[in-house]
Amino acid sequence: MIARVLKAFTCRLQGRVYYEGDEYDGTPERLRELSEGGYVQKRLITHSDQENGSDEVADDSKAISADMTVTQLREIADSRGIDVPKRAKKAELLEILGD
Repeated sequence: MIARVLKAFTCRLQGRVYYEGDEYDGTPERLRELSEGGYVQKRLITHSDQENGSDEVADDSKAISADMTVTQLREIADSRGIDVPKRAKKAELLEILGD
């Protein structure tokens, strides 16, 4: 998966410097780490979007359901720029993120 870089960083895995506006291609785990640090945008572009030449961005923050994990809900809150308490439980996160 590919994400857009929000602030410059040196990738410890690739040894390459990425600047704001660049695209970063990495594993979901690495993207999660970088997103939590505020280095990449949580809206992801899939490889199939790239192959099809689509400029559309897959947004993982639109559909919220009670089946999601706390981690997934926190990622959505983060992608929307919503600060949530560190000890917030699933019910609280669902309420905060409710549309």
